[in-house]
Amino acid sequence: LDEQIRLMDQNLIHLKSLSAEEEINSHTDKLKEAETRAAFAERWVAKLEKTIDDLEEKLKCTKEEYLCMKSAPVLPCRCSFLRPQLHQPAQS
Repeated sequence: LDEQIRLMDQNLIHLKSLSAEEEINSHTDKLKEAETRAAFAERWVAKLEKTIDDLEEKLKCTKEEYLCMKSAPVLPCRCSFLRPQLHQPAQS
């Protein structure tokens, strides 16, 4: 009887360690997935920030072009952001 109890205790300890290993593996997998999502989100945020910066620069240049054309329509304007687009047809 003592031997059976000892074997059952060992089996229980072994099962607990297997369960702990499975839980650790599960959490490790979840961590890897979260890190992948975080890296993707960081790249996406960087792209969005660049888009915002570009749009702000375009807005600034558009305002400068408007003021320049309004005040002196025969003089060239300074804004380099719009200069390559001046000879292209407007896109919707």
